[in-house]
Amino acid sequence: MLVVQVMETLMVMVLLYVLAAFTSALYSAFSSGDVESIASKNPKELTALFEQISGSEEYKRQYEELEKSLKRDHFLWQLLNIQKDIDKANEDLDVEKNNHNEIVHELDSYEAEVSKKNKEKAGYLKEIAQCQKRIMEKQNRFDNESELVKLKEEITSITSNIKSMNKELSMKKEEKRIHTDEVEKLENDLKDVTEKLDDLHGKSLDAGGKLRLVDSELETYYQIKEKAGMETAKLKDEKEVLDRQQYSHTEAQKNLEENVDLLENWKQELESQEKQMQTRLKKTLDAVEKHKEDLIRLEQEQVDMKDERFRLLLAKISDLDNQLRELKANRHENERDARLSLAVETLKRLFPGVHGRMTILYRPTQKKYNLAVTVAMGRFMDAVVVEDEHTGKECIKYLKEQRLPPQTFIPLLSVRVKPVIEKLRTLGGSAKLIYDVIQFDPVLEKAILFAVGNALVCDDLSEAKHLIWSGQRLRVMTIDGTLFSKSGTMTGGTSGGMEARSHKWGVKKIEDSLILHSFHVVKLEYEKKWDVGSSINKLELTIATLRNALKEVERRQNEMQSAMEIANTDIEDLNEEVQGTLRTLSRSLQQKSKSSEREQIEAIFTQKIAALISEIGKTTPSLKALDQYEAVLEKERAASRKWEAARDEQNKITDEYNSVKQMRHHLFMEAFNHISGNIEKIYNELTKSNTHSVGGTAYLNLENPDEPYLYGIKYSATPPTKQYRDMSQLSGGEKTVAALALLFSIHRVLVNFKETAVLEDRFEVVDAALDNLNVAKVASFIRSKSCGAATSNLDVEFVSGFQSIVISLKDSFYDKDEALVGVFRDSDRGCSRTLTFDLTNCPES
Repeated sequence: MLVVQVMETLMVMVLLYVLAAFTSALYSAFSSGDVESIASKNPKELTALFEQISGSEEYKRQYEELEKSLKRDHFLWQLLNIQKDIDKANEDLDVEKNNHNEIVHELDSYEAEVSKKNKEKAGYLKEIAQCQKRIMEKQNRFDNESELVKLKEEITSITSNIKSMNKELSMKKEEKRIHTDEVEKLENDLKDVTEKLDDLHGKSLDAGGKLRLVDSELETYYQIKEKAGMETAKLKDEKEVLDRQQYSHTEAQKNLEENVDLLENWKQELESQEKQMQTRLKKTLDAVEKHKEDLIRLEQEQVDMKDERFRLLLAKISDLDNQLRELKANRHENERDARLSLAVETLKRLFPGVHGRMTILYRPTQKKYNLAVTVAMGRFMDAVVVEDEHTGKECIKYLKEQRLPPQTFIPLLSVRVKPVIEKLRTLGGSAKLIYDVIQFDPVLEKAILFAVGNALVCDDLSEAKHLIWSGQRLRVMTIDGTLFSKSGTMTGGTSGGMEARSHKWGVKKIEDSLILHSFHVVKLEYEKKWDVGSSINKLELTIATLRNALKEVERRQNEMQSAMEIANTDIEDLNEEVQGTLRTLSRSLQQKSKSSEREQIEAIFTQKIAALISEIGKTTPSLKALDQYEAVLEKERAASRKWEAARDEQNKITDEYNSVKQMRHHLFMEAFNHISGNIEKIYNELTKSNTHSVGGTAYLNLENPDEPYLYGIKYSATPPTKQYRDMSQLSGGEKTVAALALLFSIHRVLVNFKETAVLEDRFEVVDAALDNLNVAKVASFIRSKSCGAATSNLDVEFVSGFQSIVISLKDSFYDKDEALVGVFRDSDRGCSRTLTFDLTNCPES
């Protein structure tokens, strides 16, 4: 239903319903400012609007966060931390080496203090004993601490039980308090009842005292009572007889009445059963007739279904035959194209002046022009563009020598072309020069113009016929491939090969997109491998170095162990030798008492002891080699774990990023394709008129199809009889019509694509910038898509219809509505009131 509100006061009320964004809702509202803002949105703002409509905006924040997570700095930061840990491990290793060297130097210095070792030995033994004592004390303390832990656990458990018991005790106290209150209440109630009973008992005693009689009065009372009994005895007997008769008559009457009621109920029940039987009989007869009709109808439907199935099978067989023929033609065309492409590639390698095949050097600006451009090119589709005649002759000579199929060559320097007729660009409607709907390198301009000339393309057959019959000798074709030659002959239909050629640009575009996508993937993988791989290589190199160092330490440890065993054996031998020497010296001392000989023997003994201590000291550093090896090995494991964790995190983020990117792209492109597919039809319908039956053109272009949500959307609209202009150069009315076309396309997406019931649209003075002609067009369009009109016209796109409330001050707009609503100020009541007027009963002017 189309309802137009006229009064300006209601405009303010409707503004409250204007939506901030075109998302799924039950209502949508548009003001004149909203419509103009839609028309003046830049490509990035249109992209933001499409993201809101499609729902892909929900993934924007997650997409950006994941994208940031994949940045190189993030991984470099992690690898930097790992590198720091490795450097720290290397520093620790250097510290251990320095400590080892210091110990060696200390041992060298200890060798100079051989005379003090005997005294220090006792001190060391004492310290060992003290250490053992401290170890025992710590062991006992540890055992006591384990018991203390158990006690603490028991205390904790007991404390927990105490808390739970206190909690339960509190609950019991609360229950006791409640029961005590109830007992007190019951006792008070019992007390009140007892008091009331006592009061009543006292009152009854007082009343009884007042009814007591004296003896004389009682005697008189009994006499009177006896006399009355004697006088009424006969009457009582008669009364009893009459009462018995009355009772018997009453019972008989009740029985008769009950019998009458039973008979009446039986009569009504029989009448009801009779009516039910008659109704059932009627229904049965009606059902029999209906079933007979249904049987006849079903038999006819069965026959029709058989015929329809037979026709469908015939159509399917015909369709399969056509597909088979097209496949054969496509295969033949592909084989031929492959041979030609191979020959041209060979020519390009041999002769530098060869540019390539015509079909590779250009492409239509829009997909809908593919077939028309293919027909316009004709035999020049496979022509080869060369720089000059000499190059062309050399190519022809080579083809003859190699017995290759002949080719058509277009020399750029010598080919003669006619200039473009500028007036053909101003014919209006959808008529355009084929030359203007082709994208090519400016260097190839003469070749393209030679192939297509001043040929025109139109959207439909009627417009093409109109141009042909206008008296001008024109070469015109439609987007479905129908060709009108300059002589007036018409060629219609396309072969399988021609259809396949027209699809080449789409296939090539997809292939180029795949190649570009593959290049980006390879580039990203290379960068990722370069960033991560270089750090990994450094890590692996460091780890290998550490492992070699560990192997060297382990080897030295084994050598030290062997040396220690040998040294121990030597020490034992030397001890035996010392003991023997001591015994010999003792005997010698007993035999010789000269001090000089004793000093000489002591010097020899001292030298031997120093040599033994030095040998033992050299084996001391090997005792720490195992600890050093374990420490370095643990650092290596930690570095490997960090590297594995970083790699797993990277793979996880990459998978999540790709998933979010795919979902965002899918939602955005699905909404864009729906809107883009509808906008040209709606704009054409809005701009169509008696003088311009074709209408204008409007379309949407993506700046980047791979990631459209990161770039802009270009909205272009060309009114009838106008050349292409940027949206900012259109007039206010033209912008409004273009914006309305986009809004109605979005409306279709909200209704059909997102399955949202948009029940009502509100338009506030959207016709402010429109002239009377455009006002009438917009009004007719809205009326045709309203609830009742859309259903009666079977409009597939707006099959559900919608209600529109429009604020307008132009009678050419609101005279097409179904009702008028006016708002006025009621001074007496101090409020606003409305007046309505139904126009459905009024004849249209």
